[in-house]
Amino acid sequence: MKTVFTKKNELFSLTAKLADDKMKLFIDVEASAEHSCKELTKEQLLAVIQEFSGKAEIHEAVVDDIVKVLRRGEKVLERRIAKGSPPEQGADGKLLLLVKKMTEKGSVKVDSKGFADFRELHLFDNIQTGQAVARIYAPKPGTAGIDALGNPIKATPGKPAKVSVEKSIALAAVPGEDFQIATAQIDGYLEEASGKLAIRPELLIKGDLDLHVGNINFIGAVKVAGDVTAGLSVQARKGIEVMGNVHSAILTSAEGDIKIRGYFFGGEKSKVVGGKNFQATLVQEVNVEVQGEIKIEKEALDSVLRTQTTMLMGRARVIGGRCYVVCGAEALQWGNDAGKRTEIFLGSDVEVRGDFAKLMQQVADHQKAIDLIKIHLGPYALNPARMQVLHAPHREKMEKMYAKLKEVEGGKIKLLAKKKELLEQAKISHVPRVNVLGVLYPGTVLRDGDKMFEAVEEMKGPISIDFNIEAQAFEAGDLKPIECAFEPIVVKEADKHEPGKK
Repeated sequence: MKTVFTKKNELFSLTAKLADDKMKLFIDVEASAEHSCKELTKEQLLAVIQEFSGKAEIHEAVVDDIVKVLRRGEKVLERRIAKGSPPEQGADGKLLLLVKKMTEKGSVKVDSKGFADFRELHLFDNIQTGQAVARIYAPKPGTAGIDALGNPIKATPGKPAKVSVEKSIALAAVPGEDFQIATAQIDGYLEEASGKLAIRPELLIKGDLDLHVGNINFIGAVKVAGDVTAGLSVQARKGIEVMGNVHSAILTSAEGDIKIRGYFFGGEKSKVVGGKNFQATLVQEVNVEVQGEIKIEKEALDSVLRTQTTMLMGRARVIGGRCYVVCGAEALQWGNDAGKRTEIFLGSDVEVRGDFAKLMQQVADHQKAIDLIKIHLGPYALNPARMQVLHAPHREKMEKMYAKLKEVEGGKIKLLAKKKELLEQAKISHVPRVNVLGVLYPGTVLRDGDKMFEAVEEMKGPISIDFNIEAQAFEAGDLKPIECAFEPIVVKEADKHEPGKK
């Protein structure tokens, strides 16, 4: 401790001491040899203390006790009469993430019944342009203190948060707040490493896409360095690229290409849906539906391939399955020497779509139901008034069946109206064409509406088989390039209620 004040008067001698940290003030008091302190008052002692204590808050209860001790003729040693308040250091600045950043460890969701789907791991949040992703709080100034003598002690402010951002994130102050807001400038996911923030538009899976990663649903593009495990799905708005093979998975991209460098071994639940092009080395038992081109390098086996433009497989074999194209299709080989059924459908950009096929199936199902109900109704289907002569409960049963007939017929009318609406907006290629660069085997069938072409023997290429729209017939001739020039479809009045006709 340090002595900060001494004084001797006719009643007592006083020494004031300050602790090393300046937070405690002590006094030693001893009565003078010449005089007694029996008549000492609190006010007399306080008057001397105030000479050195400045703005300190003196503990008067302690002073009262000191006076009592002195009146008894005892010495007072190191009695604490005041206590300071230490400063509070300001809180450091901090980074508060408002979204889930990319992490290698996801969280398995458990539903209300206690079941967990280990394919849904939620590794990150999708970020849209303009979305706030983080707040960066400024450091706090801290609270000033006061020593035992009443002197102020400055506070130490907190340290700024060590945060930096790349160009994909913009920082802006918020009026009236003590933080900056970090806003995404592009779509993607948030990456944070050692205090550096960035939005990444492409998600790279460095190995296989398996149960360690789970299903992917990403606003940007996805690239998988390895294989895609069976049962998983990848949704990526801006495109998908798989460097390895895909096994019975679902790939979807609304705005980008889907590329598979290896093979796609599909199955009942495998599917590819894309807003642009699809490319693969080999596909087997895969359902593909894209708006752009389909390119297969080696083989398409027992697959359903749908495109609203062209199918280009100049070095590939197409064996089995069905191909739906608008402008045309080109392959080295169609079918095989065993006569495996291989079908190519030429149609409008509406008719080649999967949803249109479902619509036509619904129409067919409704018609089957109508035919079956009419069989049960017999003559009452055409003359329901005759049901009145029937006895209950047979009459009520027939009336219910007739009401069901009317309901199903009404449903079919609505479906046909939907079909008409779709076809009125459809476009067709002015020259639908199938090119054969190598050979077209018997068993391969070409269709356009209700017109069909089937080879009775092997047809050697290179040749083109065109569908002449005016003549409504297929014509084989010299090889010509696939052309993709669209024109509106013409829906004839007689064809409006017949599926597949133009």
